[in-house]
Amino acid sequence: MKSTAAATIETLVRERKTRAAGIQIRKYLRSPNARGDFKSLIQACDWYRRLGLFREAFLLVADSLQEALPVGKDFSTRQPRGRKILWAARLLNLLGASPQALMLARKLVAHDAESNQVLANIFLANFEYEPAYAHFQQMSKLDEEPESYRSSINRLSLADSLAGLKRFDEAIAVARAIVETKRAAGEILLTGIALEAWGEYLARCARWQEALPLLEKARTCFPADDRTPDRAILDKWEGYVAFNLGDRARGTAKLKEAAASLRGLALRPEAWLDVFRLLDEVGALTPSEQARLTHYPGLSAGFTDFLKHAPARFGNEACPLQLDVDADEFRERGRWVLGLNHELRLLASLRIAEDWGLSLERAKAVIWPEEVYAYPQLEARLHKLIARLRTTYKAGIEVRDRIIFLSPASIEAVSVSIGFPKTGPSFLRQHSEFAAKDLSEYYDLSRSQAAVRLREWQERGWIRPVGHGARLRYVMSTL
Repeated sequence: MKSTAAATIETLVRERKTRAAGIQIRKYLRSPNARGDFKSLIQACDWYRRLGLFREAFLLVADSLQEALPVGKDFSTRQPRGRKILWAARLLNLLGASPQALMLARKLVAHDAESNQVLANIFLANFEYEPAYAHFQQMSKLDEEPESYRSSINRLSLADSLAGLKRFDEAIAVARAIVETKRAAGEILLTGIALEAWGEYLARCARWQEALPLLEKARTCFPADDRTPDRAILDKWEGYVAFNLGDRARGTAKLKEAAASLRGLALRPEAWLDVFRLLDEVGALTPSEQARLTHYPGLSAGFTDFLKHAPARFGNEACPLQLDVDADEFRERGRWVLGLNHELRLLASLRIAEDWGLSLERAKAVIWPEEVYAYPQLEARLHKLIARLRTTYKAGIEVRDRIIFLSPASIEAVSVSIGFPKTGPSFLRQHSEFAAKDLSEYYDLSRSQAAVRLREWQERGWIRPVGHGARLRYVMSTL
């Protein structure tokens, strides 16, 4: 039976009284009954998650990442550490640290409905529909309350995975069944969510005329002042359908309203960038917005598969600092320097993001995608990079609500080239044949540093050696 303190917190969480709930959760964790108790810790994580306080929740389970998981060994969600790692993966995904979340998710073996649901949603959020669907199926088999509110939401997520696999008829059947059941039971809000999903699936297979009335019915199920993600997602699909039915003005307005709402809810970038993806699909983005969307830092392959891929240059050759991401070099004061360090890669990401900004969590995932077990220490490392950008490169950087922004003046002073993998570094563009010493002199490299680069370029197929000994030279391969 729940304690009085737990019951009080549950009420505050349901009423979305974030500040009061946060105070009570901290008191709860310090209480004699909860201190050191695993179930109390996980309960506190769930309260924080439901309040949208993902970072606070993550810090409660961050110690599970202090020791690397053994290579080739999976962890069961029945074990305390496995349960903590499951929660760490869930929260990292919500924070936008997708690479780390996926690495952890792939190390876990789920044994109950809840664990399968968590893993399924991680894969679904990262557009990995096959494993998402498999976990949702297993979740359904183990679910002990198939008619509960939570189970209905999970069934809609299963339908999302079916839609991702292009199995739209099956996805529509799931949503329709939930609408019929929940409407009969008088569950208005859940009926609205299911109607929105049904309309979305129809829209995604270009059945606009059928989708619109369902989306309009869904709107009547939400409070007029509703500010939840569900209402914003409804605006997104209603705008998309309106645009495709010829009402461009209404469609564009609805889509932009949805993007602003989803950004304001501090969700992972893909949530609001998906609205821009739809704007791109209907031709409502400018070329600069298209480039920013395509190359926004840290997007998964599943997301960018939908986009029009094209190389991009942000800024121009007159900028004092020019960064070439694919060539791994930069030009400063008229001289090319080989090797982008972490702070310059961060600067390139911020330049691409422009006024969209880059969350601290996404920045960590971009700069250190493999650093899952040192993740709790990355916050301090990231702030050191920001400090070096401010001092060494005089970059104007502001952090607001855990989002990093580059100042307009710094945006004008930095250019970034990205998406040009076949052009190679500037040295190769200027030298069709060369000796190792030519490379050393161009970039001011030591002999050993030049040797490392030469090996790397041979492995990438950019160059090949000719001759031997003192006559050894390198010639360009076809790029």
